[in-house]
Amino acid sequence: MAKTKVLLMKVKDVADPTEQFKQVEVDELQDYYDHLGCDLFDIASRKIGGRFYDIYCDDNGLFDDDPIISMINRNGEAMLVGNLIFANHDAAGETTSLSDEDINHIMKNTCFAIDSRGRSLFRVIGDYE
Repeated sequence: MAKTKVLLMKVKDVADPTEQFKQVEVDELQDYYDHLGCDLFDIASRKIGGRFYDIYCDDNGLFDDDPIISMINRNGEAMLVGNLIFANHDAAGETTSLSDEDINHIMKNTCFAIDSRGRSLFRVIGDYE
């Protein structure tokens, strides 16, 4: 697996919302586990602002004692929880890097929210078709 530049959205163990998003490189499977902070992940295809992205997410995130919502729809309903990794894929289904324009597009489709426990974090806004 070649190094791929992806966008990490970290919601676990982050106190400052300005530190939530970071472009990281992934090279091997363990990199995804390390960045997501989990031991089982899934890849979901979700539409953000009219464009589809591959989103790596904690497959057991809803079973956490206190799950943190990281992606909502336009009605404010939860779509995904926990840390997320955003990427693209090629025609063969291989993970590919995000462009700067992709990163700006994802960032443009975020909102600042305060959850029921008073945590102030950005949430990505996804689209339902």
